[in-house]
Amino acid sequence: MKLRKYIFKLDFWMQIFIMAFVTLILVFAIIFILRITTHHGEKIKVPDMKGYRIEDVARKTEKYGFKYIVRDSVYDKKSIPGTIIAQSPEAGSHVKEGRKFYITLAAQTPPFVKMPNLHDLSLRQATLLLETYGIKTGNVITVPSVGKAVVEQYYKGRIIAPGEKIPQWSTVTLEVGDGGGDSSDDISDEDNNMGGDSDN
Repeated sequence: MKLRKYIFKLDFWMQIFIMAFVTLILVFAIIFILRITTHHGEKIKVPDMKGYRIEDVARKTEKYGFKYIVRDSVYDKKSIPGTIIAQSPEAGSHVKEGRKFYITLAAQTPPFVKMPNLHDLSLRQATLLLETYGIKTGNVITVPSVGKAVVEQYYKGRIIAPGEKIPQWSTVTLEVGDGGGDSSDDISDEDNNMGGDSDN
C-alpha cells in the first residue's frame, strides 16, 4: 500500500525524470566524444602531397589512418628522388578516414632507351626522332658529304651504334653532311662521254 501511494507522488516521478534526463545526457556526451576522437563519418580535405616523402606525409596524416600505395616510379629531372610527384585522389578533394592513396614517386635514375638509327636522315628528321625517345640533340658538326644528312652519331665523345642503350634525357652529338661533297670523287656524265669519244 505504501509503495502504491509513493508511485503516485510527484517526488517519485521527478526522480524518474531526472534519472532519464541524466542518462540521455550521458549517452549524447559519449557519442559526441567518440565522434571527435575517432572522426567518425568525417570527410577530410586531401592535402597536396607533391614534393613530400611518403614518411613525412604519413606522420602528418597518421590520425586519419590513410594508407599509401606506390603505383609507379617515374624519373623527373625537376623533382628530388623519392618524393611524391603525383597522387590519387587529387589534392583538395574530400575523403573519409582510412582512405587508400595511390602515389607516384620520383625515380633515382632515368630509364634507359635504345639509341635510334639516325644515319641518312635529315637534321630535322633526326631531331624529331630523338625527341620521341627522350634524347636531346647537342652539338651539330658539319662535315663534307654529298648529302645533307646525318653521317655519324656520338654519345660522350664516342660513336654510338643504333640499338645501344643510354639513359633517357641524354645528349648526343650529330655529324651532318654539308651537301657539297668531295670534288675529287665527282665525275660528270660529260667527262664520261668525252672519254668514250676519244677512243673511237
